[in-house]
Amino acid sequence: MSLNQAAYFVQTYDHHTMAQVSSTYSGYRLVGQGNFDCLVFVEGQKTPQVEPHQCLIKVHYRDLVTLTGEYPDKPKPNVIPCSDGAGEVIAVGSKVTQWSVGDKVLGSFHQDWIAGPDNDHPLGKNALGVSVDGTLSEYIVLPEDGLSPMPAGMSYEEASTLPCAALTAWNAFFGLGGKSQLIPGQTVLVQGTGGLAHLKTVFANGHVSGEFHTLNYKTYPNWGDQVMNMTNGQGADHVLEVGGAATVAESFKALHFGGTITSIGFLAQASDMPNVSMLALFKAAVFRGVLIGSRSQLSDMSRLFTYAKIKPVVGQTFAFKDARLAYEALKSQSVIGKIVITVSK
Repeated sequence: MSLNQAAYFVQTYDHHTMAQVSSTYSGYRLVGQGNFDCLVFVEGQKTPQVEPHQCLIKVHYRDLVTLTGEYPDKPKPNVIPCSDGAGEVIAVGSKVTQWSVGDKVLGSFHQDWIAGPDNDHPLGKNALGVSVDGTLSEYIVLPEDGLSPMPAGMSYEEASTLPCAALTAWNAFFGLGGKSQLIPGQTVLVQGTGGLAHLKTVFANGHVSGEFHTLNYKTYPNWGDQVMNMTNGQGADHVLEVGGAATVAESFKALHFGGTITSIGFLAQASDMPNVSMLALFKAAVFRGVLIGSRSQLSDMSRLFTYAKIKPVVGQTFAFKDARLAYEALKSQSVIGKIVITVSK
């Protein structure tokens, strides 16, 4: 689970000067894991200085990263949580060449995954809010290679929801290429109604024409069969799998022969894990895991948002002092769309 945030980067300075930037800042630290008491607000921290290839960012909006301990990678001690960010550069190091003062940018989740396939990069080594400090803070410093242009015509609140959830959906639909790439006329099955589901739907809506149907999994526990009925026995060409062990068998039931299932979550639990190898074999299916995406993919996705004028759904915003309430709203699953924290105006 994660919510989305946006960083607001204002003005830049060279390695030796800093203009209109406070000497101290406030932010949250994750002290341990397990419950919301681990989220600690810390004031009076010294504003970080940039190295030659870094940028300083003043954050206005941000998303949330899970603190329950269910995330596979254990965060570093006292990490600043949250992984998404969008905003404006306020300072640059002396050797920064890609960005200037006032540039509107997104922070890439995998700071060292610039481009290329997943297996060329140690995923999680420099993940925002996990192994390196994230964005639930008034100021953050990021390397210039860890930033990407923000889509034009989008608010900071909207843009803050993109680097994790939206990029995961983009990678799922377009990252593998070949027959696994989404094309017009295909059928897409999206699980859930939350923020990531909304983003998957807007991508599909921009590339697939036709009807939309909804299914309540509580009413239809065998929803894979219902999907086959809705598609006249053809099934879905693409299935976005977020449940894990409890839903993957139904996902295969719902899949078109030769289709693609992209695993992007593990929200539901089950006592027994289905035989995914056998299920994939007898559907001639592609079963793929996606861990968000690269900076290059983030830039490609942003261009689509600009060109197609796609807008993500912001469900609710919270004040910086109410970050814990935002986490609680996330856990309760009471908000449709993305949850955003306002750090500063």
